[in-house]
Amino acid sequence: MTTAPHQPMPAETEASRVRRETHRILSEIAGGADVTDPFAAAVRATRMPMIVTDPRQPDNPILFVNAAFSRLTGYASEEIIGRNCRFLQGPDTDRDDVARVRAAIAARQPIEVALLNYRKDGTTFWNQLLLAPVKDAAGEVAYFFASQYDVTADVLQLAALRGENAALSAARATDAERLQFSEMALRLATEAAEIGTFDLDVAADALTLSERTRELFGLAPDAACDRATLRDGLHPDDRETVLAALAAALDPERRAPFEAEFRVVSKADGTVRWVSAKGRGLFDGRGRAFRALGTMVDATGRRETEERYTALFEAVDDGFCIIEFIDGPHGPASDYVHIVANQGYERQTGIAGIVGRTLRDLAPDEAEGWLALYGGVLRTGESIRFERAFPRAGRHIEVSAARIEPASRRQVSVLFRDVTGRRRAEADLQASEAQFRAFAEAVPNQVWGARPDGTLHWFNGQAYAFTGAAPGALNAAATWSDLIHPDDLPAARAGWDRSVATGEPYEVEFRIRGGGGYRWFLARAQPVRDAAGALTQWVGTHTDIDERRRQA
Repeated sequence: MTTAPHQPMPAETEASRVRRETHRILSEIAGGADVTDPFAAAVRATRMPMIVTDPRQPDNPILFVNAAFSRLTGYASEEIIGRNCRFLQGPDTDRDDVARVRAAIAARQPIEVALLNYRKDGTTFWNQLLLAPVKDAAGEVAYFFASQYDVTADVLQLAALRGENAALSAARATDAERLQFSEMALRLATEAAEIGTFDLDVAADALTLSERTRELFGLAPDAACDRATLRDGLHPDDRETVLAALAAALDPERRAPFEAEFRVVSKADGTVRWVSAKGRGLFDGRGRAFRALGTMVDATGRRETEERYTALFEAVDDGFCIIEFIDGPHGPASDYVHIVANQGYERQTGIAGIVGRTLRDLAPDEAEGWLALYGGVLRTGESIRFERAFPRAGRHIEVSAARIEPASRRQVSVLFRDVTGRRRAEADLQASEAQFRAFAEAVPNQVWGARPDGTLHWFNGQAYAFTGAAPGALNAAATWSDLIHPDDLPAARAGWDRSVATGEPYEVEFRIRGGGGYRWFLARAQPVRDAAGALTQWVGTHTDIDERRRQA
């Protein structure tokens, strides 16, 4: 028997050796406890999910999966081996990310991407996939090695941060819109109210002025401005005061509000205008002033009005003052201070230097009485008017007081008017009337008085004694209609009406009932006129002519 000649085994290629070695390692990873390869031991022991796929087989199936991957996905290894990784994808997995993975596999390129995957129980998790090709000695891709890591918490936190960032961005955008709107509204409001603004950059010594402020200073729209511009535009008499106020506003120790009223001289035409300015300094974290900003308003019209008012205020003879209630040792609103007074106040009251002085300082013994009067005006808002003698001035003064609104200002205005002449005239008139009535009571005739409109208002005692009328009854026209003889009444009435209408003297004869019968009287009345010729009253008499008429 002949034997076939011995055929030598073909030499093992490097590629087949790599595949054989890889297969051995995978077998050890998947096998039992006898693991000799350190790499296999590490892959089996790691808590990071890992798989190996074979791109040379149709649909690039999974050849190996470690226990960590099964724990992550909920699938047993026998449910995973032989399947493509796409079985972990679901309806919400981003198709663009899947396309990127496929493109990397086709190009045999590594890729790292976060995919939304689905577990066996249907719950989702974010999978940070790191896919890398494993090449053989010839440079061909023999396997794909993939590690996964559950980054769900990170993704959710990132989403939350992105949401917060979006909310912050939206809020910032809203704030920006509000700021833009506020700035626009402020600009429109200041323009409508003709309010100018200024903004001083302290470090750069740059002064930004609004259009209205430039008009006040007579500056061109494009003219550069700095602190020197402000200084040069101030009236020489006001310059030192204004600059001192600005320095106080920029002083870190004082930080005083910038409030000043001053004159500016227009650089364009030399016009002098009054300006009312308000502002404040801004300070950095180190307490250094870096900016000052504020407003400027043309106060020329107001100042001119105030000057005219002041001139009128001082020219009137009436006294005027404003008092402001203050709290003190005696309790709330237990005193007041005079904050304004004109020269007429001293003329009317005889009290000088009233401004700045309190009631309890000026008249401690009379304080409670004045506080009760003016305090009532402050509390109720009801004005009062009364007369009072001021011995210092030798005058009698009519005092009027009214609350200045709002009541929170705690101020009352007081007007003093000299009524000494009127009071003297009234006293003289009363004395004259007393003398007249004494004379009228002494004469035998009936004497009476009437007002300018003909209304009777007084009769002497002889008239009442003759007629027997009750006191005051003769003042009624109806009474005389009954006392005068019916045949004489029309003529008596017509004559009286004519005299009242023309102001001419009254004279008529008629019979008056009294003493049990009628007697004839001659009635006469003369108009009394003042210095201006105005009729002030009528004075009349009834003279008994009964004997003469009977003899005739």
